[in-house]
Amino acid sequence: MSAEQKNFVVSFLNDSTNIKAIIDGGYGKNIMDIMVAINSCSDFEEAKKQKIPCIQDYICKNMQHIDFLIYLYGHSLVIHDYINRFGPIEYSPILDVDFATIILDNIILIYEARQFPENTTPKYLVDSSVQYDYKDIVVSEKASCGYDSEEELQSTSQQINADADITEILSKY
Repeated sequence: MSAEQKNFVVSFLNDSTNIKAIIDGGYGKNIMDIMVAINSCSDFEEAKKQKIPCIQDYICKNMQHIDFLIYLYGHSLVIHDYINRFGPIEYSPILDVDFATIILDNIILIYEARQFPENTTPKYLVDSSVQYDYKDIVVSEKASCGYDSEEELQSTSQQINADADITEILSKY
């Protein structure tokens, strides 16, 4: 791809009633704002790395909306998602931040885009009798989540020292 073209696409998932409730519940514009922030990245790898920070930046600026976001998505579903990512839940006053991050991370998707060689057209666009060929995919490799290493897989609440002053931590946001 040329230097001017992005090698990724930012999209959103709307495949469940829980996510539809969030979109219809007034969060659609906010999700689009996060997507625009991610889209300002220069390439796919940077976008993957900036996805979670962009989501958390939004959450920290809109702490008053977290409870409603979790309510719309469903407490039991986000708890299930949390346990799948991080293991058993250990209570923390900022556990809701992790929940909101997981919800928005599940909704916002980043795909790596590939470019066809010049002067070629995928066979399935020309002849409908040709079966879909995986090599002709324009968009591929969904960034599964914004976490690239085990180190980054820690939840926000698990990164905080148990003896830390939570009011000092939250004052940053």
